[in-house]
Amino acid sequence: MEDHKPEILRLIKDMDVPAIRRDLDKPWNVDWLSRNLVVRNHGHENFREAIELIRKQRRLNDLATSRKIHDLGAARHIPVPPTETPQ
Repeated sequence: MEDHKPEILRLIKDMDVPAIRRDLDKPWNVDWLSRNLVVRNHGHENFREAIELIRKQRRLNDLATSRKIHDLGAARHIPVPPTETPQ
């Protein structure tokens, strides 16, 4: 799956976005952009393309997170011996 971060950064370069929110290695900044980019940038020529890529990046981030959670659960799985049934 393709990472969209470089293209998103290119598209939002001239938009009104706080510098702290441009760090797309932090998933919460991608989430923030998906909610707040429209506030001051809905008329920007790159807005539609940027928001589409931001939504795709959120899905990638969500998928990566769910895989990590799944892998962590599998790594922590400790087999439980069967209980003996009283006779």
